Amino acid sequence: MNYGVIVLISAVVVGGAYWLISKNRGGSKAGYSKSTLIFEKSESWGPCPDNEKCFQKTFVYSDGRFVLEGEKDLERNIGIESVDRFIKVVKNSGVMGKRCEGPSALDYEATYKIYLDNTTRTIIFPNCREELKEVDSLLNSFSTTSK
Repeated sequence: MNYGVIVLISAVVVGGAYWLISKNRGGSKAGYSKSTLIFEKSESWGPCPDNEKCFQKTFVYSDGRFVLEGEKDLERNIGIESVDRFIKVVKNSGVMGKRCEGPSALDYEATYKIYLDNTTRTIIFPNCREELKEVDSLLNSFSTTSK
């Protein structure tokens, strides 16, 4: 058999295996291992100058993983205690059971998705802005302080 064919087949097998492994890890470019996602926030703003990232995605996982992707990239373990505090803040805000409807903002978009107690809650900014202030404050503290 031709060595070129063997190399090509090997490359396809290795590439396919890598793709499957990364897909099973949650598919993130950060490559973090899969755990239960409890919160995600997708933000974008504009107008956006060329060569700048005008979006931010925030993820909080049940195992203590905190991930930012976009304008700022960061991955850190905030610890189970911080995750428990985050869940308590979300529940105490009342946002899980509140109607959050209304107009959207023109130059800023944010979608919050909360996955708690077998419930998925999606909130689009600026709805429930007051209820989410403490949640956003806590997220900011996770991104600016180390454990």
